[in-house]
Amino acid sequence: MNLRAAQIVISTGVILGVSFGCAQEIPESPSATTSEDTRPSVTESPEESELEPKAVDPKPKTALPPQTKNPVTSSSDGLYFYGEVPTTEALGKEYLLFRQEGTQVIGWNARWATDDRSCLRGQRQGDKITNIETAIAPLGPSETWVFSMLDDIPLSNYSVLPTQPLPEGSQGLLDDCVKILEWQTNVARSPNYGLNSWVGNYTFSEATSSGAPQVMAYQIDIFGGEEQGRGKVSIDGQMTAERLIVEVRPESPTSVGLYFQEHTGEFPTERSLLKPGDRLFGIELIDGGNLQISWDKWEPLIIVNQGFFVPDDLSRQPL
Repeated sequence: MNLRAAQIVISTGVILGVSFGCAQEIPESPSATTSEDTRPSVTESPEESELEPKAVDPKPKTALPPQTKNPVTSSSDGLYFYGEVPTTEALGKEYLLFRQEGTQVIGWNARWATDDRSCLRGQRQGDKITNIETAIAPLGPSETWVFSMLDDIPLSNYSVLPTQPLPEGSQGLLDDCVKILEWQTNVARSPNYGLNSWVGNYTFSEATSSGAPQVMAYQIDIFGGEEQGRGKVSIDGQMTAERLIVEVRPESPTSVGLYFQEHTGEFPTERSLLKPGDRLFGIELIDGGNLQISWDKWEPLIIVNQGFFVPDDLSRQPL
């Protein structure tokens, strides 16, 4: 499975290094452990009749134990948890958690205690998941989400694991996968999906903290209306006056990327070697409603080798 590290801006749950619970999938009924309960089986409720044999019968006939391969071919709606091995702490082994509604499933798969994980969406057909779309999060600020198709996943190769309790952070990651895949569907229908919320004027600056004073001032205009998907970047310094036209692309539910189209400034720097389509940097909405710059082809001119930059005076005004 060629999956890549997730760096999800939208508060993803962390599943690395946590201990999965090994509780039974179906809890014991009190009637199975109380010796004074002498009620005949004919008076038991349907729920007790179904639960009690699974707790005391060493060879259940109606369901497989949670840690057995060749999982039950259930098509009912609900939450499903599978593992490549019958334990939940096997380093490097693959695990799948997904929610099923009808035949559609959506969830994540990951290798235990590694950065190898992704979101997935597909169709449940018996004991396999087909027509799988995956969403792999970026490794760093210079990369974007990767969406691709994946080969069928045969669930018969996995062990059924209990969904209660779930590993810490698993439900949060599942919720985030639902968000990113729904967002991807909307962007596929409309390439400028969500850009209206980014229309405005953004300004920030970077400056030296010691030595000779040096300041670079940035202004970013993201247009709407007929010019939606376009923007202008202005950079001014002591010996710099750059003006660029950029393409603005949605990159996640909480970020956009700015891609170079052409120079219009009088005094371009050595960065004038940029090619159309080069990703300059991204703007991300982070916790607390703050904005963050993630550098790419463009790096900070003054604050060197800093992957992310959250300037104090980063502000936004409507155009």
